[in-house]
Amino acid sequence: MASHDLKWHVIKNSKKNTSKNDGSKGNPSKELWQQQVKDPLAPSQTHFQNFNVVIRDGINQKKNDNKTNNKGKDNAQKLRHRSGENANAKAGKKDEKLPIKELVDNLKHDELAGMIEQVRQTFPNNSMVWLNEFVSYLQLHLSQAENLYDATFTGQSKDFPMNLLSNKIKQLATQLLKKCPETILCIFFEDCIDKMLKNIRNNTQTFGYRIMIQILTRYKPAVVISKIATYKPNVLEFVPAQSLSILWAFNQASVVDIGIGYQVWFELMFPALNVRYLASHATTVIEDLIKDPRTKSNIKKISNVGPNELIVLLRMLYSDESSLQSANRKKLASLYPTLKKLLLPHEAKSCRGYFSSLLPLLNNNSGDFHTENLQCLQYCLEKETYCMTLWKEMYRNNIPQSRMLFNYMKKNWAKGLHSKKGKYSLLLKDTLNHFCSINETIISKKRSKAEEVIEFQSELKVFLDSAVCRNDGKSFISGSYIFYYIILLFLLGNGIIYAIVSYPKTFNLDESQTEYLRTQIRILSNRLVNYLEFLYNLACIAVEKLWLFTRAAINYTATVSSPLQLFLKDYVPTLLDLIQKWFDYFQTFVTNILEKANEFIQQYLSQ
Repeated sequence: MASHDLKWHVIKNSKKNTSKNDGSKGNPSKELWQQQVKDPLAPSQTHFQNFNVVIRDGINQKKNDNKTNNKGKDNAQKLRHRSGENANAKAGKKDEKLPIKELVDNLKHDELAGMIEQVRQTFPNNSMVWLNEFVSYLQLHLSQAENLYDATFTGQSKDFPMNLLSNKIKQLATQLLKKCPETILCIFFEDCIDKMLKNIRNNTQTFGYRIMIQILTRYKPAVVISKIATYKPNVLEFVPAQSLSILWAFNQASVVDIGIGYQVWFELMFPALNVRYLASHATTVIEDLIKDPRTKSNIKKISNVGPNELIVLLRMLYSDESSLQSANRKKLASLYPTLKKLLLPHEAKSCRGYFSSLLPLLNNNSGDFHTENLQCLQYCLEKETYCMTLWKEMYRNNIPQSRMLFNYMKKNWAKGLHSKKGKYSLLLKDTLNHFCSINETIISKKRSKAEEVIEFQSELKVFLDSAVCRNDGKSFISGSYIFYYIILLFLLGNGIIYAIVSYPKTFNLDESQTEYLRTQIRILSNRLVNYLEFLYNLACIAVEKLWLFTRAAINYTATVSSPLQLFLKDYVPTLLDLIQKWFDYFQTFVTNILEKANEFIQQYLSQ
């Protein structure tokens, strides 16, 4: 029986009913005490009977718990079914696609401004959080837009989809960008592009990021320059939609700055011409840039562009192995003159690299590539005279190419299309004479290809001995003698006028005509004297500055150079004083001559 007592105590810890009315059930000792209080003379129940009561009550309690659990499960299933229906209804609403213009019209300026202000107060020193809050608002409210456009918005204006925004939201974005440092703007630009590419991979909308990219590039177009190197190596490795989106994003800067647009095209889009799905967009972009009226006034040399880009462009347009499609090839061929001006160097020093790269590419094929290459080589020779020296150095390894270039220049020389300036013609003749000396060495040693060298040698000698080449440098009206011609004509004219004034009767002149000539002589003479005085004063100033520089240099040398220190300290000061005295004597002498000449002219004209 003791074991039953122990079991009773174990069983009493079973699950109890939590209702207030049945709070005393399941406790046999408490029930027995209540019964004794009510009826103290009634016979007491045994422990077995109490055990049966406990078991019966426990079974009933379990049944009630099962019923409540089943009701709870049924209610939960009903709730789940209803919530599932509501979720499907909400999902159906979310899947509904709306026009982008309708979604943009629903954007609320006051709501967005309040959010931005709250974020700024919460994070006053973190401008990146402000920008992310702005673009997240746009992206969230435009996520249900219809996907009716391609990656570059073909057929739409350059401002699409930014032009759908209200002016208040644009101004709010611009004011927010003004409060951010330039480094944050560069990081934010890259962040927008990366998130745009991620959404494209997930097949979700990117209108919010694209609008923010447009606003940012309109405000600070230079941010794209710092990120070209980030995307240039991998832009051709993405899928077409991602690559086109990157090109579209960088091209937005050209709307504000045409120079940045050209730089973006040559560095980022020019390599894309070799890819079929990108070539059409790259061709359209450069066509729009060249047709822009700002191109004529702002056409300059593009930075980070050199002879390699020019060679690639020539091969794309004029080589039979070009992978460019015929339609794009025709467009680029019509735009080539402008592209050539942008690619060719504007500075003389840059021509050296172009010449050294283009000369070895000459071959025997007579095509457009060959002709354009020759024109570029001639341009470099005329732009930078040092290219003549470079040509001499490259001659031994490029004799056939040098012969082709010489024949092309000879034809232009005969037609009058070649530059015949004195310095240039002398350098060209010196270069050709250098070629003749090298050819004689090759012919005397009977090296390979000596027959071609003999033919080239004969052509060089014929040209050098021709009357055109020989008489070109003997022109009497060259730039170095123009100044002397002017002075001679001036003196000759004054002499003729002086003779006429001195002997008026010989030339049948009356007094009024003679007086008029004297007045003109007086004016011309005064101008001549003033001009000589100006030149004299200018020469005095130049000599004085040079003299001070020389003294300073000699004094510095005297204090630094220890081997010659004693000699310089003893003799140089005396020598400098003598030179200073002679210079003073010469200055007073010239001044006296000019004064006497002026007095003589005034006395003669007053007669």
